[in-house]
Amino acid sequence: MTLQFNNRFLMASNSSDLETKRMLFPMTDAKSLPLTQDVKGAGLFYHTGLMVPRPVYFPNMAEIDIPKVVKRLVQENSSSNKFIKENYWEEP
Repeated sequence: MTLQFNNRFLMASNSSDLETKRMLFPMTDAKSLPLTQDVKGAGLFYHTGLMVPRPVYFPNMAEIDIPKVVKRLVQENSSSNKFIKENYWEEP
């Protein structure tokens, strides 16, 4: 959960107790919060402007091929020079 910028996440919301839901979403009756599918990565998300938190579903991070993603990122960024040499980097 996070309260920074008034964004609030509650993961595994179906198994969370009412007190936790009340503390995180005081603007809504905790018993009337929407249910999410009972899967990993499911939760509730609230940000300013929403009347009721809405269900969100994040991908299963265990299924992501990390070495493949890193390799792709390195290939995509290897041709561009991300660091520009400036005078303030030179030692006296």
